[in-house]
Amino acid sequence: MRQYRVTFDKIVPDDSGHDHTVQQHTVVVSACSDLSAAHAAKTLFCEAAGIVDWRQRADTWMVAELAAARSDHVAEAVCRRHDLTDPVHWQGRQWAVTGYGIEALDGLYHVPFSEIPDAGRPDWLESLWHRYGTDRDDLAAALQVARSIRSAATPEPSRSAA
Repeated sequence: MRQYRVTFDKIVPDDSGHDHTVQQHTVVVSACSDLSAAHAAKTLFCEAAGIVDWRQRADTWMVAELAAARSDHVAEAVCRRHDLTDPVHWQGRQWAVTGYGIEALDGLYHVPFSEIPDAGRPDWLESLWHRYGTDRDDLAAALQVARSIRSAATPEPSRSAA
């Protein structure tokens, strides 16, 4: 996987009306792409600062790839696989439904089947939509697939003839 340095900056005016860029946070993350690195860094920044949205403390972010230890071909192969739990029932753009439950393709988040309710909106869904910057449609599709797999695996109660 590639290494990226992500910096968050705030633009502040001085007394004479000139704008200055002030670095608020810097983090190095391992990710498959610059976009995945930005998502991971935003989450880490929010957790470190105790905020729900990175824009509360910064105006801009910038991603810079650091020198790679592997060739791009090997790094991309690792990024696609992410050691998802077997079997992989469904794979979307950012999320997969596996033997474990729902897993983020970048390996940062996972939800076990035991935390996936049969109906309604799970408590963790809103948090992932906001904190992780995830593709809402992809995560909703993963939730739907996970529910269908779980319901298919749950045996119906036997009916006794009375």
